[in-house]
Amino acid sequence: MRHLAALFQANGFRVMAVLLPGHGTQPGDLLDTRWQEWARTIAYGTDRLAAEADEVYLAGYSAGAALSIYQSLQDKRVRGLFCFLRRLR
Repeated sequence: MRHLAALFQANGFRVMAVLLPGHGTQPGDLLDTRWQEWARTIAYGTDRLAAEADEVYLAGYSAGAALSIYQSLQDKRVRGLFCFLRRLR
């Protein structure tokens, strides 16, 4: 996602990333993490971004895409989505 963030930023988007609880540490940290914690983190990031930008677009890969869709269904400030999913063969 870092490369996509750089691409969006180079094209004039204000880019902000959130680290979902249980991610970026050790795999065992995911054992005690619930999806609702991730949803609250996305909502927090959306609030912070909306404070700095006139329009909010969310992007996510896999579970991040699902969380972005979930947030957009609850938050009218979200103007669009960039959802990236892995193609299964």
